[in-house]
Amino acid sequence: MGRSTASTICPSWSDPFPGLVANHIKSDGRAVGIKPYQVLIMGPLPPPYGGIATIVGLLSGAAFKDQSTLVIQTTLRNRSGSTRLLHAVRTLWKLLGALMRQRPDALLCFSSAYSSFWEKAVWAEAARIFAVKTAVVMVDGQFPSFEQGLGKVRRRVVKFVLGRFKVVGVQSEGWLNYYRGLCQQGRYSVISGGVPHDIFAPLSRARQKNDPVRILYVGWMIKEKGIYDLLQAAEEIKNCGLRFEMRFVGPLFTEEPKLRMAIALANLDDCVNIVGPVAETSGLIGEYRGADLFVLPCGTEGFPNSILEAMAVGLPVVATTGGAVPEIVDNEITGLLVPPGDPERLSAAMAVLIKDSALRQRMGTAGRAKVLAEYTLDHALATYQELFTRLRSDSSHMEQSTDRIMSKEKCAE
Repeated sequence: MGRSTASTICPSWSDPFPGLVANHIKSDGRAVGIKPYQVLIMGPLPPPYGGIATIVGLLSGAAFKDQSTLVIQTTLRNRSGSTRLLHAVRTLWKLLGALMRQRPDALLCFSSAYSSFWEKAVWAEAARIFAVKTAVVMVDGQFPSFEQGLGKVRRRVVKFVLGRFKVVGVQSEGWLNYYRGLCQQGRYSVISGGVPHDIFAPLSRARQKNDPVRILYVGWMIKEKGIYDLLQAAEEIKNCGLRFEMRFVGPLFTEEPKLRMAIALANLDDCVNIVGPVAETSGLIGEYRGADLFVLPCGTEGFPNSILEAMAVGLPVVATTGGAVPEIVDNEITGLLVPPGDPERLSAAMAVLIKDSALRQRMGTAGRAKVLAEYTLDHALATYQELFTRLRSDSSHMEQSTDRIMSKEKCAE
């Protein structure tokens, strides 16, 4: 199967996994003489790498039946207020240009909470002016906090906005239950993350008996991801006399000075390293392969693709029970789960795995097996195919009872 006829608004981007889609996606081809159904996708593209950026990259290159994709890159590299506003205006301008010139059939976007959600509402209304069908994938674990912090009127507006989308993609069955409770008139489709398991794969390496255990964190360096809880847990582990090396990988934004100060105050300079963003896929894979344990202590999380990547490489996982994490990590089988915001429990779970190399090996092996069974690219793209099928449907009676949930068995077909 060749590459799709997908085009992109940002031609400078190159496929981070060249040739990968052809190896993983089964296509039925396109009917000759029929104009492909064009989906305009608004989302980030690598680098940097992350769950949504990776998915957008894969969707732009996947060959779906009778369908093409057009991508408008929305990567935000600076989170300051003035930069975000300017970025939002420019992105809306690019969207309007694409709607007028390309006349797509549908729009797919990815929404976080707070300003991101209101921005997606504006995008969708702009698309509807051009009779374009709209779908949104909800990706932020902080959305419940955002919604519950609104006043009564704005909460009603949130429900109205969700109900306006033809399809709302949610990242797990737990999130499906949440959004159904929030907006019963919404039409939902459960989508899944996936990982290129033949690239994110274990690599045997020689370890010396006295080598410190290497702990890896991959994600945004922001307070909401639990990085300061992780530092507090690391301080407790060090005080217990356990030897380890911890590496922080991911975008720093404006957090670096505060993070470095916290490391110094906790006397962790000799065992905690800030790597920062890793632009190349090979470098990111190298970080996973060089680690013994993966930790993601986020307070709230949507569907963390970094956990899938770590499990694919054969790492045991210590994570919190926020968002879809308990559906990914099987507690005491592929890793250990602790409550969010509890550094003591976090340090205790990490200490168990630091001390027991055999347990790390068993959990890592079980984690990779779960990725192969449930979270391959085939699984992920099959759920997006289902979302696109619903988006293209002309039926007007999509009630809650007919929400289509892609089962793991169906995705594996």
